[in-house]
Amino acid sequence: MSRAVADAVARLAIARAAEIDEFMSQVYVQTLEDLDAGLVRRACGYLARLERGEFESAMPSVGTIRNTCATIAAEDARANAQKLLGAMPKSDRAEPTYYCLDCHDEPSGWRVFTCRGVGEGASTADTKWTPCGRIKPHGAHSFAEKCVCLPYNPVSKAARDRMAVAQVKRTTRAQRKGRHD
Repeated sequence: MSRAVADAVARLAIARAAEIDEFMSQVYVQTLEDLDAGLVRRACGYLARLERGEFESAMPSVGTIRNTCATIAAEDARANAQKLLGAMPKSDRAEPTYYCLDCHDEPSGWRVFTCRGVGEGASTADTKWTPCGRIKPHGAHSFAEKCVCLPYNPVSKAARDRMAVAQVKRTTRAQRKGRHD
C-alpha cells in the first residue's frame, strides 16, 4: 500500500511543480499510510488539478491531503446511501407530491408547528394546533422540530447539495476577485 501512496504523492509533487526529496516523500507516506491507498490517490489527483494560490506552498500539507480524503470518503458514503434509498412515490393527482408528507421536503428538514399556548395567553382561534410541551402559562407561538426523514430524504438532500454547490461557487468567485466573505 505504501508504494501506491508514494506514487500518488510523487505524481502530486510533479503536477504542482514541487521539489520534494526522499525524506519528505517518506514523511508524507508514513503519515498517510493509515488511509486507503485509493482515497489517497484520488485526493492527490484532485489536489493536483487545483490552481495554486498566491503565496501557497507548491506541495499541499499532509492535513490538506487527509481532509480531502475525508471529503471524498464522505461523498462516496452519501452516494452509496443514495443508491440504497427507495424511489419517489408516484401519484396520479395534479397536486404536488412530496417524499415526506410531514416536512414537505424542506431542505433544512424543519417541521413548523403552532402551539395554542397554556393558561391566560392561550388562543381560542379555530386552527390546527400542536402542543409544544411547555407546562408554564404562555401565549400562542410557532415552533419547529427536525423531521425524522432528514438523513434519508433524497429530495431535501438534493436541494441541500444544490445549495452547497451554489455556495462554493459564490465563495470561489469572491476569492478570485480578492474578496473573502
